[in-house]
Amino acid sequence: TVFPAMFRSAVLGMRYDVTCVISSKIPTPQVQDCVKRLATRFLGNNGIIYDVYNRGNITLAYPFHRNGVKHDTARFFVLDVEANPQMLNSLTNDISLDERIIRR
Repeated sequence: TVFPAMFRSAVLGMRYDVTCVISSKIPTPQVQDCVKRLATRFLGNNGIIYDVYNRGNITLAYPFHRNGVKHDTARFFVLDVEANPQMLNSLTNDISLDERIIRR
């Protein structure tokens, strides 16, 4: 069933920008796997992905430690998604378990 744009958000959920900060210390194939895994989780839970933005390597405003590693730079990705709030909360909790993602 196709819903008009004005009804879609009420039925499927709200539109969100999910920002993931991924360690710049891991190789590119693992970064791709991390983003693909996140996108697959959204799609598997009936979410809609409108776009994925790669913001590249960015120097952090201040260094911080995660999993015993100091991070000065990181790779930023933004996923433009539509999901219901319960699904988004569940997925963000799952994201926090991935050691490659240093901030969400």
